[in-house]
Amino acid sequence: MFFHTNKHGLQTQVGNCHFQCSWFPMIVLSLACAFMASLGHWQLNRAAEKSALLNHYQLSLHQQPKTLTTVIQNSALRQYTPIQSTGLFDWAHMILLDHQYHKHKLGYHVIVPLKA
Repeated sequence: MFFHTNKHGLQTQVGNCHFQCSWFPMIVLSLACAFMASLGHWQLNRAAEKSALLNHYQLSLHQQPKTLTTVIQNSALRQYTPIQSTGLFDWAHMILLDHQYHKHKLGYHVIVPLKA
């Protein structure tokens, strides 16, 4: 099988069958393949990031709780760090977030400030 190129595109002949493709579809196909390959590479990078984040979260589950003032002073501890604090809930300033999903059920998320 031999390919011949000319100003109209790519031509070849297999047995009695003659195939011809113009340059425009070949360029579009090449760009689409390159785009899909870059999307695949992006997905692999995202999977690695999520795996690292999950490992960080799993490690933080086994840590001893830290005090709220320690976490506020050290910004590196803010994510996935167990916190222990004492105080009273301020029920007068409660916030309800409507239309929140949890385990495939619709409901509320309740946020209540803590006065230390």
